[in-house]
This record gives sequence, C-alpha cells and structure tokens, in this order.
Amino acid sequence: MNPEREGPVSTGMDGGTTAANHCRQAANTAIRAFVSLLMEAESDGRIPLAAVARIAEIMVAKNGPMADFYRRAEAAVRADGERGANAFKRTEHLNRLIAEPFAHLLDSPDGGVDRRHLRAFFAAIRALLGEDSYLDLQKAAETLAERHRGEDRLVDWMAFHKDPDSRAIVDDVLVTLARAFHNFELRWDWLLARVNAPDLPAAGDPPPPLSEPRLARVLLALFSSMRAESFDTERARAFAARWGAMPEKVFGALFVELKRRADS
Repeated sequence: MNPEREGPVSTGMDGGTTAANHCRQAANTAIRAFVSLLMEAESDGRIPLAAVARIAEIMVAKNGPMADFYRRAEAAVRADGERGANAFKRTEHLNRLIAEPFAHLLDSPDGGVDRRHLRAFFAAIRALLGEDSYLDLQKAAETLAERHRGEDRLVDWMAFHKDPDSRAIVDDVLVTLARAFHNFELRWDWLLARVNAPDLPAAGDPPPPLSEPRLARVLLALFSSMRAESFDTERARAFAARWGAMPEKVFGALFVELKRRADS
C-alpha cells in the first residue's frame, strides 16, 4: 500500500495506511498474542479447554491487557475512514497542483500564507487565468486524478504530482499567470488587495493581512520550476516551441520584481 495515498494538503500530502491495513495489523497482533498465551498454557503438548476459554476471556475483556491496543487500533481505523471520506469529496485537483510548490510555506511563521488566505488566493488565480482557461485546466487536473485513483477510490497523490501531465498543466498555469503580470505594478496591487479582500470570508477568525513580502515569497515558490537553472537544453527548446519564447523572456522580469518585494 502506497503511504502517499490520500492524506491531509501537508498541503500535508502524506497519508497513512488504509483502514483495511489497520484492521489486518490489529488482527495479526491479537492472533499472535492469543497464540503466545496458549503456548504458555501448554503442558505435555496439551492445552485444557478451560485454559483456552480463560485466555479468550482475557483477550476480549473490556479492561484487560489488550484494551489499550484495541482502543488505539479503533482510533486509527476511524481516522482513516474519516480521511477517506474527506478525500473522496475533494474535487479541487487544479488547486492542489497549484499549491504544491508553496505547500512548505503554509502556516509557516517565517514564510508565506495563512491557510485562511487560500480561498481568496485561489479565487484570484482563477480570475487571472480566465474562466474558460481555468475550467479547461481544472478538467485536465480532474482527469489526471482519476488516472491515479485506486480501487479504494483514493488518489495516489505522489503519482498524481509526478505524472508528466501534471507538469504540463502547471506550465500552462504559470505561463498564463506570468503574462497576466505584464503590467506588474497594476496587477500586483490588484492581487494583494484581492487576497486580503474581506468579501471572501474564511471559516473562523479572519487571518491577519498578508504582507507584500509574504505574498512575494509565495509567488516565488509557485514559479520556482520556471527559474533558468531548472531548464536543460531539451526542456528550454520544448518550452520555446510551445510558447513562442524562451523561459527567461516570459519569467525573467517577473522574478526580478518578486525578489525585490520579497526582500523589502
């Protein structure tokens, strides 16, 4: 069982074993404990039926020696069940791809964005991409997720993010966003205001305002795969053929502006 299947958005994207595995492990442990106690009760190759019955009662006793083990096993199964139910409901696969590069900055005291800003951030990204483009990319991300959905109906997120088609989707997002920042000052002011907009309430208390340096660090992480050093000759040639310009031409000025604000 792949340990990277559906977990919390560490971005947490690491998951635990499935409920089925927890049940199997619990059964294996209980059987081994039962056999061990039977062996202790054995005498001359025989185990009295009364001893077997007594050991069974010990094994299932509410406050017996296995009680704590059973409670922990039950909690693990329940947690996996809840995680699976929540995972099956998730449909924002495009947002998951977008968030992956800056996931390490979520809720980081030294870093970037409070999770409560994400709703407004993704709304802003959707507006910058344009509705038609956004829906096309979202459909492509959903198709990608279905490709990596297992028999347990959970998505193998590690395979999802490593799939070559995920790179193509993210590249489309990043190029479109970079071109939207052609007039950087105007677009930057709009994005900062949009992410901090009060008309997109989050659950619970509102997050503190997102500062320019923190937003800039988030975008630098988001665009990190487009840095010049990330391109070998083959990838740069393919990028130019796809977009009609070299990566430096598309992203160079954007990196300069974002770096300046991240350091401010």
